[in-house]
Formats: sequence, structure tokens, C-alpha cells
Amino acid sequence: MRFLIFLLSFSFTFAITLQEAVKIAVKNQTKVINSTYDLKIADEEIRKAMSGILPSLSFSYSYVRLSDELAYGFSPKTRQSFSFDLNQTIFNKAVFEALKTAKIRKELQKAIYEDVKREVIFRTKVMFYSLLYKRKVVEIRKENLKYWEENFKTVKDKYERGIIPRIELLRSKAELENAKAQYKEAYEDYKKSLEEFKAFLRLEKITEPEGELSYKELNFNEKELLKKLYENNSTLKVARENYKLLKKRVDYEKSKYFPTANAFLSYEGYTVQTFPERDQIWIKGYTFGFSINWNIFDGFSREASISQAKYEKLKQLEKIKDLKYSL
Repeated sequence: MRFLIFLLSFSFTFAITLQEAVKIAVKNQTKVINSTYDLKIADEEIRKAMSGILPSLSFSYSYVRLSDELAYGFSPKTRQSFSFDLNQTIFNKAVFEALKTAKIRKELQKAIYEDVKREVIFRTKVMFYSLLYKRKVVEIRKENLKYWEENFKTVKDKYERGIIPRIELLRSKAELENAKAQYKEAYEDYKKSLEEFKAFLRLEKITEPEGELSYKELNFNEKELLKKLYENNSTLKVARENYKLLKKRVDYEKSKYFPTANAFLSYEGYTVQTFPERDQIWIKGYTFGFSINWNIFDGFSREASISQAKYEKLKQLEKIKDLKYSL
């Protein structure tokens, strides 16, 4: 019967390795999931920015019928019209800068995703190693409890045979109770951490972490470590990409005040009434043209927008410096 119960309990739970835990955490953590969505949003922003340099095509049609009271004289009772319109941006620096900005924002989101994933992996490892450590503490406390249980039996036997005084029995019993309390505290702490780890991974069932802690001597070169840190740290990469984005924003604000040129092509038609036959006929034809717009002066709004963008860029530069010091 005991063997059957063991099999049932084993079938509903499982041990987990560090690699499995990392894989599950990356898959299930909300921050990582949302970061992947932000990457998709960045892709759509690039597509949206691309629309500014691609041609746009539209079609419109209208039909109007007038009552006899309104259609007097030579006014036609029905009026129809249609139009195919093609518009193409010839030059708009703001559009091109917006596209570059969208691409930089995509790189920023990539860096953020890697940073979020790194934080999740780091926390998973910390919690996993903590579980291994606390499980080892439980094992040590359990061995300690066994020792004091055997010690109490020996002391009690000697006391009952009159070999040792009562004070030794009481002292041994106190040590035993202390060992019980230490074991219970370590066990409860381990189980609590196990539940927290299960909640972090979003798993319904989990048993023991698989593995053992070991000590290894490592020799680090501080200069090499700092070099790798500045090159590879994901948080620093995010800060740098954000600086690139703010730097590009300065160019974008400047680009708003460049002249823009657009071309358009339209094929349209509408109905008219002939005279004196009073027949309705279609008149169709093409129109083509282009326009140039240039905002020459806007009351110093341009200078203010550019200055704001520059200050945001400088602020981010200071944040990077602080981040380097803290790292």
C-alpha cells in the first residue's frame, strides 16, 4: 500500500533542472511576454513609417438625385462623379527621419527584450540556487536532529541506571528540542521558497530542484571584467540605444522645417447635361500636379522643440555615466 501511494505521488509531481526552470521562466514570465509584444509593435511602427514614402491610392464615388421641385430649368435630376487619386511624396525629410527613428526604436526594443530576459534568468538562477542551499540546510538539520535523538536516548538510559545526574538529562532534552525547532524552521523555510519558486514559474506542481551546490575557485581579472561589462551588459545596451533614439529625435525635430514636395495624379469623371438635348453624358479626364510647402517661421516653436530634444539627449548621456559607475 505504501508503495502504491509513493507511485501516485510521484506521477503527479516532478523534479526540475536549472535549464528547465530557465526555459519555463522565459516562456511564462509576463515581462518577457510583454517585451515580445513590444518588439512586434516596433515592427508595425516601421511599417507605419514606411507608408509615408510609399504612394497612396484612393477612390471616391458619389450619386445625387434631386426631386422635381429642385431639378428645375437645366438642372439634371441625377448627378454622378468618381475619382481615382494617386499621391506620392517626392521629398519629406521628416518622413525619412521618422523611418530611421522607427528602426532605432526596434533596436531599442531588442535590447530591452534581452535585458528583461537576462533579469528573469538571473532571478531564476538565484531562486534555484537558494533552494539547493536551503535543501542542504534541511538535510544538515535532519542529521543534527538524529544525533540529538540518539544522544537523548543514551543520556536517558544512563540517567535511569543512575550513572549521570538529572541535570544532564534536562540538558540533553533541551538540545533535542532545539534541534527539532531548527529542523522545523529550516524545513518550513525550504517549503515556502519552493512555493514561491513554483509561483514564479507559474507551475501547478513541482517537487525538488535537481542538482547539488559545489564550490569552485575562480580567478577574475578586473580589467577584463569591466571591459566585458561595458560591452555586453544588457542594461547598458538599453541605455545606449535609448541615447541613439533621443539623438535621432533631434534630427527629426530639425527635419520638420525642411521644405516638402508632393506629386499627385487623378483620374476623375462627372455627369453633365447637354444643351439643348438635355441628355446626361460623362466627362472624364486626368489631372496631374505637384506642390511644395515650406514653413519659414513659426514663432520660435522650432528652436524650442529642437532644444528640448537636445536636453533630453544630454540627460540620457548623464544617466549612462551614472549607470557605468553603478555597474
